[in-house]
Amino acid sequence: MKEEKPDIRTVFRYIVLQVPGTIAALLAAIFLIHYTSLSPWIIWTGFGTWVLKDVVIFFLAWPSYRPAEGKDPMVGRKGRVVSSCRPEGTVEIHGTLWKAVSEDREQALAPGTMIRVCGRDRLTLIVKPAHGDR
Repeated sequence: MKEEKPDIRTVFRYIVLQVPGTIAALLAAIFLIHYTSLSPWIIWTGFGTWVLKDVVIFFLAWPSYRPAEGKDPMVGRKGRVVSSCRPEGTVEIHGTLWKAVSEDREQALAPGTMIRVCGRDRLTLIVKPAHGDR
């Protein structure tokens, strides 16, 4: 079995998501050095431990930072039209409202029409009528 390794995009994504926390820890360390009587050695050891924690966690959690592969989980879900899709409107799926466009841009979908998701373009769902599900 081939061993998986993180690619550069995964490493970059993880680093970018750790930057705010690292900056906050650095600012806290600087604040503690200037405004408390704690030893700078103790403070910088704490900061180093913080950074080391992020490095160790990366090797445990990196698969979670990979870009999604495979089928979109929204595809195939059913819902109903809330505001007319002519071709763009709003649909409700499992209690959540989504911006949607009709797959057949010539066909308007009336409110209450049952739909099935057949694709997605970023945060806009591409829907078609779910025939026989009314």
